[in-house]
Amino acid sequence: KREKGIRSARRRKREKISVIVPTLNEAGSVEKAIRSARRTTRGAQVEVIVVDGGSEDATVKRARSLGAKIVRSGRGRGLQQDMGSKAATGNLLLFLHADTELPRRYDSMIHEVFWNASRHRDAKHIWGAFGELGIRSKGPLLRCVEFGVKQRTKYLGMPYGDQCHFFHRKAYQESGGYKHIPFMEDYDMVHR
Repeated sequence: KREKGIRSARRRKREKISVIVPTLNEAGSVEKAIRSARRTTRGAQVEVIVVDGGSEDATVKRARSLGAKIVRSGRGRGLQQDMGSKAATGNLLLFLHADTELPRRYDSMIHEVFWNASRHRDAKHIWGAFGELGIRSKGPLLRCVEFGVKQRTKYLGMPYGDQCHFFHRKAYQESGGYKHIPFMEDYDMVHR
């Protein structure tokens, strides 16, 4: 059933997705994040915006080589994500941490969420995140964190930023956007 919904979402009008990636010395991971954002279904309109907080490594060079739009910013993920939203040209905003990869067909999944929501209410007031957080590193402590995140998301509806928050531009603007705070901007956002 999910596959059928994704296929039919491809045939409907698909809004442009702006993938916003805040970075600070992420040369080792930014390429995988950008490549995952470029891995879309046929016909998808996606722009990738890397908002750099003053990297001293090859982050910007690597991002630019993959065709990302570069925005310079001060440090702080909340500030960087907000700056990226202002540079975005798409109506669907997706915030991707540089050490995270998007799932295959993420664009179809997002379009399906907005299309289904529009059948019941105004899709311009919708936001969401991907339900799974997969941590690549091994170890029992990280498995516990992963399990806790899944439970919190499932039962409390409070996903971490690593789960890639996405918004319709109007919902993002009406929420006040990411606050320019030094950390826990994702926690702040899901509580508003």
